[in-house]
Amino acid sequence: LSSDMQGRLWVGTFNGLDIIENGNILNIKSDPFTPGSLSQPSVRCITRDNQGGMWLGTWYGGINYWHPLKKRFRNIQRSIHGDSLNDDIISCIAEDSDNTLWIGTKSGGLNHYYPASGRFVYYSLKKNPHNERIESNDIKAIHIDSETGLIYFGAHAGGVNILDKTTGGIINCAYDSNSVELSFTI
Repeated sequence: LSSDMQGRLWVGTFNGLDIIENGNILNIKSDPFTPGSLSQPSVRCITRDNQGGMWLGTWYGGINYWHPLKKRFRNIQRSIHGDSLNDDIISCIAEDSDNTLWIGTKSGGLNHYYPASGRFVYYSLKKNPHNERIESNDIKAIHIDSETGLIYFGAHAGGVNILDKTTGGIINCAYDSNSVELSFTI
């Protein structure tokens, strides 16, 4: 669930996207024969960015990006050519204060996407040059602490990980042998 700049509620479903406005529901379906359509019907997560664009994570369809000025979807998927997602099953998406996206995938770990350049950086069991402590590539939740620059991400059967954006270092709280003390302000 997420709301857009017009106050409409976007709801991801197994059968497409529902947009609710003033009690009316607009259902947007995936149509592989229509350019600018959803890439896949199962919408798993939705995030609005600072420019009013909507990012939708799908099951096997990668990410769909919708901007109010374009009024169509642009698809970002895994590709063997150049920078891309490393998995097309998306569980969660969050934008940081640098306007970059952190994307949780089912089997590719955490993907860091730089929309301005199209570049991706991966934090996973397979490709993790900074720290080999990630215990699972199935990322389920992301929280960005804008004050500290820390990225918290939860992994299925892998605990909570804390990534420092500036260094790329990662601590896995569930498996770290050192004593880690965390404090949260709610």
